[in-house]
Amino acid sequence: MATYGTTDRFTGGTPSADSVSGAYAAANAVDNNDTTNWYPSAGVPNWWKYDFGAAVTWAISKITLYCSTTGRIDAFTVAGSNNDSDYTTLYSGNHANDTNVQTFTFTNKTKYRYIKITVTSHHGTGTGITETQAFEGYYPGGLGFGNPYIF
Repeated sequence: MATYGTTDRFTGGTPSADSVSGAYAAANAVDNNDTTNWYPSAGVPNWWKYDFGAAVTWAISKITLYCSTTGRIDAFTVAGSNNDSDYTTLYSGNHANDTNVQTFTFTNKTKYRYIKITVTSHHGTGTGITETQAFEGYYPGGLGFGNPYIF
């Protein structure tokens, strides 16, 4: 069952990716384990996606990315969709060439079932996400980030 709240993590979604190299599954990017990561088998562009499930939507307005030591994201986009075919770009940016956790915030008031990160260039030998997190922002009375923590 999904849980919601200011510090509760949503459970019940499904991560996937356009390709996976060996044991580097898409689920590794959201397993709360910084010794595993998603690493695609194909060159850029690559995408990693999270499906919240039927009738579950979130207005994602902040993500964090922690990249692997051998493959680090450079240019990427974050997009949302409700039908898994028509995506709206919510954010475009670059991750620094390091393994530090980086946070990216953006304005988004639309709730989506799917959130997709598409990597168009990388540092190092490929693309790797050790962990990613998403947060929904609150808009009444002003934008407040970090509540709740979605994945």
